[in-house]
Amino acid sequence: MNPKIYFWLPRVALVTALFPFFALCLYNQPYWDDLSNAAHVRDFGLWHLQSKLYQEAGGRFVSMFLLTAANPLTYGWWNGVKATALLFCIATAATLWFGLRRLSSNHISRSQSAWITAILLLVYIAAIPDIHSSLYWFSGQVVHQIPMLLLIIVPVATALAHQATGHARWSWLGLAGVGTFVTGGSSELGIVQLGSVLLLALGLSIWRRQRTSVYVWAGLLTILGLTSIVHVLAPGNYARLTEEPARIPLQSKLMLMAVGQSLRLILWQPTVLLLLAIPVVLSPHADMLQRYRPVGMRIPLPISALVLLLGLVAGIVLMLASLGGPPLLARATNVLIWWILLGWCAACWAALPAHSQPSKPAPMTTRTVVSILLLVMTAAPAIRAWQELLADAPEWARQCDARLPIYRAAAGHHAVLTVRPIVGVIPRYVLVRGYDIQPGPGHPLNLATAAYFNLDSVRTGGPVRPAF
Repeated sequence: MNPKIYFWLPRVALVTALFPFFALCLYNQPYWDDLSNAAHVRDFGLWHLQSKLYQEAGGRFVSMFLLTAANPLTYGWWNGVKATALLFCIATAATLWFGLRRLSSNHISRSQSAWITAILLLVYIAAIPDIHSSLYWFSGQVVHQIPMLLLIIVPVATALAHQATGHARWSWLGLAGVGTFVTGGSSELGIVQLGSVLLLALGLSIWRRQRTSVYVWAGLLTILGLTSIVHVLAPGNYARLTEEPARIPLQSKLMLMAVGQSLRLILWQPTVLLLLAIPVVLSPHADMLQRYRPVGMRIPLPISALVLLLGLVAGIVLMLASLGGPPLLARATNVLIWWILLGWCAACWAALPAHSQPSKPAPMTTRTVVSILLLVMTAAPAIRAWQELLADAPEWARQCDARLPIYRAAAGHHAVLTVRPIVGVIPRYVLVRGYDIQPGPGHPLNLATAAYFNLDSVRTGGPVRPAF
């Protein structure tokens, strides 16, 4: 067989598998908090709303600002969620690519970085329990996706600052500082994960007696600590505690059991176990990665693995304490999967021996078996994404958009607006998850839709009322 086929076939397969996930952004629709946050801006004003949310909703002051000020629905741009979804998808791929290129001082070629990025992104999509919230839901992306990307950007920017001089050095340090501040004001999980990385880097710098690095990492930890204090002390956090069910005591046997159950549910899954085999597939590049690894990144695997496990456990404890017990939110589990995937790949990269000791790739048989298993794992969501793109998503978006004139015509009427339900669409759980307003007007999505369109209430079922 022509050797070029072996070169191009996996690349064509990767592009084919990833394309529908990006293309589905063109059929995206606003969902839940997207609608209610835009309605709140209209009702309270942007700046007054920030104070109100901090007092009543919680301490995510950065993400709350972005959820309202950067929300396309705030400006009446209904189709803006299509653009923001595509932007986040591109930003996720670009951040992975940027991290690989810059950490290797651009020695890893653009094409090699692109294919490694494609593999990591496709495996991540296949492993997470809720594709919709990571790829298409604006509110979910602002709260979780931005800190996930900053988990790459902050360490990479700091590493580049160590290599640069003059204005470039301060620019990279500024980017790392801003990224740390945004993480501290956006996500509790982001604080735990970025804090774990910064503490590891600080500890290594102290051990190696690298005074300049100690100051840099300590400064970033200070920024994260101060913003976290503002985050934690928000009156809205305690207001929610009084309104919601009692949490599990942090020191109780029940919490330990819940942590163990959550760890088992996350880790003891074929898809997650396969994440740990990604370095086997990338092992042919081990020699290159070894040569161009950043100075100071060499870390024994047990240390990196311990930090990775502690970060995972801390994230689970945080989620359990805030939710009142298992199961974990699917969108939070997405973040933990990201932590496992990137953390394990980084740990294996850091554990490669010194440059003077050449690395050998995994045996061809092992790589083939792992590649086949990963192909099976990623094929299922890719096939569902193609089914949605070709059959379900266009019809789903058409029926959703057909309601817009009805909503707008009914604005201000004091009655229950009834619209036809979505019919003839099969949810494949990629973009189309079956989300729709319900027959009962008290459902949160119904309430958010009614608030955005200035309606008393809205529901599905039966023909549209003639008055509307």
